[in-house]
Amino acid sequence: MPGATVDGADFFAIYEAADEAIGRARRGEGPSLIECRGFRYYGHFEGDAHTYHSEEEKARNRARDPIENFKKQVLERGLLSEAEIAGIDAKAAEMVEEAVKFAEESPWPAPEEVTTDVYVSYP
Repeated sequence: MPGATVDGADFFAIYEAADEAIGRARRGEGPSLIECRGFRYYGHFEGDAHTYHSEEEKARNRARDPIENFKKQVLERGLLSEAEIAGIDAKAAEMVEEAVKFAEESPWPAPEEVTTDVYVSYP
């Protein structure tokens, strides 16, 4: 099976690999595998001290933030302007604020709802 390993912090590398895989599938050439290599900034869970990566490795990978990398690339390619990016950032912040407000103002669910939308329900 054809495959590709790409930088999971690089939107355009992922897009190109996916475009190739999708084209291959549409031509009837079968499946593809795309491995997007990424980095976990935090531990596996809240209490995980994340000591299995050095501070240097963490800093190096934080400097490769996928969102900041995407912003840089779209500016370099002339796909968006600084003003357009600022508008997107403002809209995203507004949406997050609205979601937080909705969550904080919503009633707590009933205890029997604890597994709702967690597990698949079979007929």
